[in-house]
Amino acid sequence: MSTTPWLRNYLKKFRKRSGLSQRELTYLLGQKHRAKVSRYERNERTPSLRTLIGYETIFQLVLRDLFTGVYVEIAPGILDRARALSRDLDAKARSTTTTQKLEFLNKVIESLRPRR
Repeated sequence: MSTTPWLRNYLKKFRKRSGLSQRELTYLLGQKHRAKVSRYERNERTPSLRTLIGYETIFQLVLRDLFTGVYVEIAPGILDRARALSRDLDAKARSTTTTQKLEFLNKVIESLRPRR
């Protein structure tokens, strides 16, 4: 069980804030059954990529704001793996491709580094 104070998703919060009912959001998402939206909000079902992009488009928010808890769970692992890959590449002979990868990984690492 996660000890993070974040909810896995904030779909219900943003739906309520928008004033939309589950039925209206279901319609906007192009879904047929309101139960899917309810299950997404309760973390009983994972939305498809199409539905995720729909949520992002409707609420004008990036996915990490809609799914903060998921982001908080996966970001540290990505940061650790990006650092490890960067160290591995840094130990290799430099080429244009390696330099490009290192520059990209440094951006990823910087964006994920915890702020103080």
